[in-house]
Amino acid sequence: MSNKKIKKVGIVDGKRIKVRADIDCINYNDYVPAFSFLYAQDNYCLSQWESRDIRKLIDRLAKFETKKWSEIHTQSVYQFSKVDKNGLSIKIPKEITDDTNIYYFKPFGQNTPFRVFGIKERHNFKFLWFDKKHEVYPGN
Repeated sequence: MSNKKIKKVGIVDGKRIKVRADIDCINYNDYVPAFSFLYAQDNYCLSQWESRDIRKLIDRLAKFETKKWSEIHTQSVYQFSKVDKNGLSIKIPKEITDDTNIYYFKPFGQNTPFRVFGIKERHNFKFLWFDKKHEVYPGN
């Protein structure tokens, strides 16, 4: 992991000022994911899945945790993709701002209906929906 130091300069009232001397620039794609249920929604919750599918999902998430985000983004085995919000069939929670990207992955592969949706903040993946019938984002 590289922590490069960058000096920042800003302009206030026409004068150059030092905003912060040194800021750590962290590339969170060099980190392994952490998972959060903070934004998980009731309408597509994990409790609606069969227990065997929940166990399979936990196994898949454990495999995710062994890979850096950079690997997850580039390796097709993870089926990790950005969502076109216009293709969603349900309302986005009010806590998710317009400038926040939503992502999904197919935990059991291409030919199954299961999809898991969430947002990525730093190295954290915060779950939104656990879609077992491919209803949330039916176009993909």
